[in-house]
Amino acid sequence: MSPAFSSSARPDVSALVVTGIALSLTTATQIRLVGPIGAGELLLSLVTLRLIMVALVRRIAISDEARALGVALLALMVVGGASMAGGSWIAGWSGIGDSVDWRTGALVLAALAFPLLLVATGAGPREFAIVVVAMATSFALQFGLLGGWEKLVGDIPLVDLWYEGDVARFTALASNPNQLALGLVPLPFLLVGAVRCLPDWLVRPMLALAAIVVIAGVMTVSDALAVGWSTGLLGMTGVYLATALTAARRSALGAMAALAIILMVGAVGLGIASGVLSTPVEAIESRLNEGNQAGTRLTLWYHGLAAAAASPLLGFGPGAFSGEWGPFEAVEAHSTIVDWLTMSGAMGAAMLLFLWGLVVWRCIAARSYMCMAAVMALLAFSMFHNVLRQPLFWFFLAASYVLASASLGTRARLLAVRPVAGLLRSR
Repeated sequence: MSPAFSSSARPDVSALVVTGIALSLTTATQIRLVGPIGAGELLLSLVTLRLIMVALVRRIAISDEARALGVALLALMVVGGASMAGGSWIAGWSGIGDSVDWRTGALVLAALAFPLLLVATGAGPREFAIVVVAMATSFALQFGLLGGWEKLVGDIPLVDLWYEGDVARFTALASNPNQLALGLVPLPFLLVGAVRCLPDWLVRPMLALAAIVVIAGVMTVSDALAVGWSTGLLGMTGVYLATALTAARRSALGAMAALAIILMVGAVGLGIASGVLSTPVEAIESRLNEGNQAGTRLTLWYHGLAAAAASPLLGFGPGAFSGEWGPFEAVEAHSTIVDWLTMSGAMGAAMLLFLWGLVVWRCIAARSYMCMAAVMALLAFSMFHNVLRQPLFWFFLAASYVLASASLGTRARLLAVRPVAGLLRSR
């Protein structure tokens, strides 16, 4: 029998489309320490159950492009789970056991397991590209139908699409604009990066989708999304510049020409941004100054690091350990790496950084500039929010890695392995 998503066979497009829609709808709820569970989570649970059944009943199939990624995801699950278990014991021994919440740990591991199951059932560049397109189409429909209706007709009962204020903040079906922004921050880059994996007739529709996603992202007025996009563009430019200079190292004229072109494009981009995007930038500055949000985040990061320093090796288990007035006030640090450090200590943080480094290195090695920009934008966004519980975060990391692998031109070969030892050794 063929695997669920096999790069050597015709992909199951309907299942992949449902997966993309499910991922987009997870932004309709904002899972923190407790629920709620929405349509996206229910659909994703069904997709996950199907993948588990395929992994148990059939043979696990891992494409060469995703083999190292699968090992890294599995290692992070094992080390992170063990670290949180040990950290929870330390929290109980230290008298802060009430702050430990295993629901948080379960959500993190479940969200992390989803892309692992995808790659374990044979998903390759083509399959990830289809999911990305389905997800972007879902967001575009939410933007066009719901946002257009709200602006042209009026409020939609039971759906809060816009925040009140001088600047309308698009939220689609999300609980807040930053939750929606998590789904939008890497999508424009991934859509362009996925072009080579799909038929030529989809190129123009995908570019149109990317433009719609950018417009929707601007209308969220998310400061973290703005930082993410800026970081992605700068990172992509830096990698391209280094590559161009390396390729032209024997020709001083070629190096100067490459540098001049990049500087000219950057100057034009800044000029356009200063004129066209002035209103969103002013809105973001106003939001940062309102209630001293920047200062509050720095305080939460500092107190989160202080909490992590109290148990540097294993952390304190799943939960929230920062606070506005000091550590251990059951408040999140609102930073993925800081919150993960408090939960799993240096061991879990090292594995997470290894995964991030692996994805970044694959993008650089493949010279996949768009996937590189997607990763940088996603990681920058994660510095301002704890996104460990969100399946979107882990999926985007996996998608960036696998889509970048397509640029290497590696011929995918499926490895038939036993389910128990699926990601570690072939039969």
